Amino acid sequence: MTYVTPEVNRFQDRAGDGFLIRQTRPETPVYLRIYYWSDAAAKAMRDSGATHITISSEFSGDDRQLHALRDFASQIQYLELGSKPKVDLAFVSELHGLRELTLAQSADAIDFARLPLLKSCLFLKPASLGGLAQAPALERLQLWGIKLSGLSALSSLKTLRELVLREVVSLTSLDGIEALRLERLELVYNRGLRSVANLNGSSSLVVLEISGSSAADDFNEITDLPMLERLTVSSGPALRSFDAVGNFGNLRMLHLQNTNMRATSCSIAPLLKLRQLQALSLHAGPSKGYGCITDIERLGEITSLESIYIDRGPKTSSLGFVRSLPQLRKLRLSRMEIEDGDFSVLLQAPALTDVEITPPRKHYRTNGVAAALNARKVAMNTHDQADA
Repeated sequence: MTYVTPEVNRFQDRAGDGFLIRQTRPETPVYLRIYYWSDAAAKAMRDSGATHITISSEFSGDDRQLHALRDFASQIQYLELGSKPKVDLAFVSELHGLRELTLAQSADAIDFARLPLLKSCLFLKPASLGGLAQAPALERLQLWGIKLSGLSALSSLKTLRELVLREVVSLTSLDGIEALRLERLELVYNRGLRSVANLNGSSSLVVLEISGSSAADDFNEITDLPMLERLTVSSGPALRSFDAVGNFGNLRMLHLQNTNMRATSCSIAPLLKLRQLQALSLHAGPSKGYGCITDIERLGEITSLESIYIDRGPKTSSLGFVRSLPQLRKLRLSRMEIEDGDFSVLLQAPALTDVEITPPRKHYRTNGVAAALNARKVAMNTHDQADA
């Protein structure tokens, strides 16, 4: 169901007049999709106060029609233009109220220095950056599938705080990132990336995600990320041990997925230095696991933990470590053998609200523990296990 104000409702589904206008709820922005410019579209812009504009890939007008959007320079806050139609984008330079821009074609004609309120940009293949480096207030930038050999082209973006690089296959290193004061960085499926060592010393970085970049084999050289709170490493790069991670003293969330541990045996001892760690997730892929960990029971020494998820983890003698975790709310162990099969220790974890345990081979008998936990309103799922 669509929720709209009566004033906006009368403009809905007017594709025959070259536009489509919608508003999902009265408190949300008004969106206008333009198929071709017309007097009716201009009236709809004025009457509805539409702030979010999309130029349809089926747009059948010419550049001069789009230049009429300059009359709404203070009104338009968001503009999206795909790879078609190819138009002269010089008019964008005059949209001085623009805050967000999504673009899939060359930005060469845009004078970004004239866009003082522009905070967020998404560039999609085959876009080129043009003079983006001159944007005076840009805070968020996403680059998907475009050509970029290094980050030095972004070095003048002193206000940039969030950067997403996705499928930028031409990117081989992060050379130039030292000039940026990033708080969030996502590196996703940049398969040509060979090194992430330039991240070392990024003093403002709070959130870091590295996914699908298995060729970057020097992650272990990063030792200095003093503000890092959230780290996700998925499908590479491989870790030799937990040593590097243990240096991120401000870390609150650690998520490793489909990521190899190169060592035949490794200790979680470096993680004990993470006194603020709240969430730990070790999620293995189909052929990978964390069986190399030799001392998983020492998780009980990280008393700040609130959530633990381990898939294909090492054999553990018991779950006794949970008794030392006063804030543990969620425990999920998948395909991980518990030698004594004793679940009664879960009753001694005072904050526990959610338990899920999937055994690797044998079935465990919970001996009434599930019922006792349910009485405390704790959800416990041991899948096919019997409860005696």
